[in-house]
Amino acid sequence: MAALSSVSLVIALVLAVVIGPQTRPWTWGPAMLALAISAAAAVPVFWRRNRLPGGFGILAYGTLVVGWFAWRAWHSPVAELGMADLMLLAGAVGSFISIRAIEGNIAAERILIWGLALLLAANVGVVGKQVIDPSFSPVFRSRAADFPSGFYAHYNEAANFLIASSLLLLAAAAFGRQGSATRIVWGLIAISGLVAIYFTRSRGGILGAAIGAGVLAGLALMIGQRDKARWFAPALIAIPLVGLGLGAFLIMGWQGAQEVRLPGSGVAGVMDNDCRLFLLGIALSCIGLHPLAGGGSRSFSWESLGFFDGKLQGEMIANLPEQVHNEIVQASTDYGLIGAGLLMGLLGALVVTAIVRILFSETTGEQDSSDVWRIGGLAALAGMFVQSCFSFVFHLFPGVVLLGICLGMIIRPSSRRGQPRLVATSKALLSVAAIAGVIFLVPWGLKGSQVTRTLWSTYFSKTSAFTDESRTDALTEAIHLWPQSDFFKERAAIFQVAAADVDAHEFIARAIRDYEQAERLHPYDAGPAINRANLLSQQQRDAEAEEAYTRAIGLQGGMEPAFRAHFSLANHLLRMGLRR
Repeated sequence: MAALSSVSLVIALVLAVVIGPQTRPWTWGPAMLALAISAAAAVPVFWRRNRLPGGFGILAYGTLVVGWFAWRAWHSPVAELGMADLMLLAGAVGSFISIRAIEGNIAAERILIWGLALLLAANVGVVGKQVIDPSFSPVFRSRAADFPSGFYAHYNEAANFLIASSLLLLAAAAFGRQGSATRIVWGLIAISGLVAIYFTRSRGGILGAAIGAGVLAGLALMIGQRDKARWFAPALIAIPLVGLGLGAFLIMGWQGAQEVRLPGSGVAGVMDNDCRLFLLGIALSCIGLHPLAGGGSRSFSWESLGFFDGKLQGEMIANLPEQVHNEIVQASTDYGLIGAGLLMGLLGALVVTAIVRILFSETTGEQDSSDVWRIGGLAALAGMFVQSCFSFVFHLFPGVVLLGICLGMIIRPSSRRGQPRLVATSKALLSVAAIAGVIFLVPWGLKGSQVTRTLWSTYFSKTSAFTDESRTDALTEAIHLWPQSDFFKERAAIFQVAAADVDAHEFIARAIRDYEQAERLHPYDAGPAINRANLLSQQQRDAEAEEAYTRAIGLQGGMEPAFRAHFSLANHLLRMGLRR
């Protein structure tokens, strides 16, 4: 069963990277189904073991953290955004549980590492292709930017995957118990992954890779000193060279990243970007609205609008700030200081526990993969955490699956037996979490998979031709399967375009109904309100139009350049005056 859990986890990660590397939650469905199988297969594995599965205290505290985030997401003001966060939470918990079952089983561990290695190699190959041909997209019709991004749509998320998988694989290559040929292959793939991060031009990713590699080197020295290894003294002497190498990687990476963005700006240009500082300042204002419990899932996306000021932010407010670009601050805005504090406490406890276990291994003969998993997980977590301070990498399904893998690895338990009562309680906690995860993952995974199949040709396929009619039919079926505000908005936009050609009244009526549904599902989105107001104005339904304009003005806050609700209302009033 451990091997089945490992195979399913690898399949889940592959599906997440190839199909679901985006913020559309329905694309995560196939990966969720595979993860459900992995978590289900883990339960019988727990009860066949007699050793302590990670420590009752940390598992209990982790359950508290998960419970807080799940409760707040379930009660979020926008249900569909709360559900998206619950899906991410289930992804992290499911992968963590799977790692708990895989650990200690030689075959299962080998399957996992080889799965990571092959997926990393495939991504590196695609990055290489995109360096030569920036327009190349292996799966989707297009990508979000011209920078190489592998299977991902955006280079930042690609860098996050490359950081985690490269460092996990590098730890296995350096300290694994496999044959030399296998470790050499893993090492070469890991190094190629680190090099590929440079070509993504992700400045946060390059910083995260440098720090993650530094953490890996430091932990390796701890192991060398603990085991009195012969290579410890030469490695200690080589520390300055390692530091210079990582520093050169960072400076050269930032230099190259800035040159492709703004020639001549140099490394100083990295420090000159104050956009994220403005977002952080606005996020602090959002936190002040409800400091303890937060505003609910993705509440920053609408609460931030009230704090924008065109005179201060200028052109920055042309784009809607859906995310904070800092995961800890995002957690504080959405889940309050309580949620962020619980999360940081859990991460801190896991890291300290892992370091203690590295420094004070319970048995000198512990020559299994414990060290590999702990140092690889810590280094990968450090790299991803650093990048998460500049990007929303954990709001994508591949990111949370990797997060769960790293957390499961760093809390690798000792090989000794624990107290029977605590062992049984820990197993019960893990089993309940696994069963709850399966109960959640299966129905939503099925629903997401069905929507993905329905919308694939019109959203992503590079070969299928489609018309407005086929898009409308696909969106109608998707709405039947899983109503989403975005689906209603997209279908309404199609109706608006059609209204310019034939049967304007009927198509405008359909568009208005869809915008009303979108507002019902996401009552804090100003887009449907302003679009509905414009259509009502076009039909000379003046009172309804003015009510919708007033609503849109209240929702848009300081984002007039994006929504133009005041401008649209002024045009409406002008047309009214001319009619009279």
